[in-house]
Amino acid sequence: VLRRRAVGQPVLTSYLILPDLGTAVAQLRAGQGNEEQLAEQAEGWSTAAAAAAEDIGELQPDLAELREARNLMRRSLELYAGLSDSLAVAAGLEGRPRRELIASIEKQLTAAAQIWDIGWGKVTTVKARLGILEPAPLPAPGQPGGIPGLP
Repeated sequence: VLRRRAVGQPVLTSYLILPDLGTAVAQLRAGQGNEEQLAEQAEGWSTAAAAAAEDIGELQPDLAELREARNLMRRSLELYAGLSDSLAVAAGLEGRPRRELIASIEKQLTAAAQIWDIGWGKVTTVKARLGILEPAPLPAPGQPGGIPGLP
């Protein structure tokens, strides 16, 4: 689902969701980048994240741990979709309303990432217990972990 919907990037044992979203928020906060282009990208991210959330929500795993992981991951993707929508709105604002919305987006991005990490961690734990861990590609040189663009 994540690869098909192009909503993330595998990094070591984790998966970064919408890695460019944090960078776009930082660009908008700094007054950089094309606002129209950022809004268009954000709308695309929202659509992709919402579709991935729906796809994940349709999964019916047998294990309770995986059902819990599915619910957390679905909720996180829904949050990412909403945050992408908020970024598109922020791109059309100026001054204090933009700054306040961006600050709110940054706080919520951290929460969305934490929820995702908990869900992903549950999946990883089950895969390890079952002996089905698959190696993730290493990050590209110069790509830090965490949420790109956020301090």
